[in-house]
Amino acid sequence: MEAFLTSSPTKGWSEELEEKNGFASAIAKSLGKNFIRTMFFPSDPADSEGSLGQARWIERSFRNAGIEFSLLRVVDGFDGLSFDLDGIDLAILAGGHVPTQNAFFRRIGLKEKLAGYGNVLLAISAGSMNAAKVVYAQPEEEGEASSPTYERFLEGLGITEVNIIPHYDSIRDAVLDGMRIVEDITLSDSMGRRFVLIPDGSYIKVDDEKTVLYGRAYEAVDGVLRKISEDGRMIVL
Repeated sequence: MEAFLTSSPTKGWSEELEEKNGFASAIAKSLGKNFIRTMFFPSDPADSEGSLGQARWIERSFRNAGIEFSLLRVVDGFDGLSFDLDGIDLAILAGGHVPTQNAFFRRIGLKEKLAGYGNVLLAISAGSMNAAKVVYAQPEEEGEASSPTYERFLEGLGITEVNIIPHYDSIRDAVLDGMRIVEDITLSDSMGRRFVLIPDGSYIKVDDEKTVLYGRAYEAVDGVLRKISEDGRMIVL
């Protein structure tokens, strides 16, 4: 399996695949064909309308890059246990709320199903976070940062050892429950751990041989934040 773990695969909220740091051409090369069968795994299986809307947005973005979806199946809460990845060229893990998506993935046994999957996977935001072996569910909704019962570490899909935190440019000055998300929450949670923070336009590619970061990124380790890469660069993690 070749996995592309992104903050966002498109330029902002447009319907164009991100070309920065070579993402659009890299995923097209990995797919190797212009007509593909896809399966979309949402963050909230109960939100059928929102899930289909996000799936169609991704479909249009690929179409504008010359790649057509000959099949697009959205796995929802009604038939989640019956899906089969055989013949699927691209599996997509949606963005959204990390714990909600994590619970859905565990309920449908996605980790076990992906163990035998050998094609391309695209993860977006929350999907990239849930791709980790041990997921860091960074608080994002009101009340989560201050709650003593909110679980910040969850079992993930095991695609990577890397804990990705997406949308860095959007959250670096944000405040949640009276705390700064990066300085007060994330850096505190990084004690004894390593988080990789990426803005939109950067991504990580994982295959059987290596894990490579493309573009600007930062790491939080033991309460210290530092830049580790720039746009136009790639580093092996």
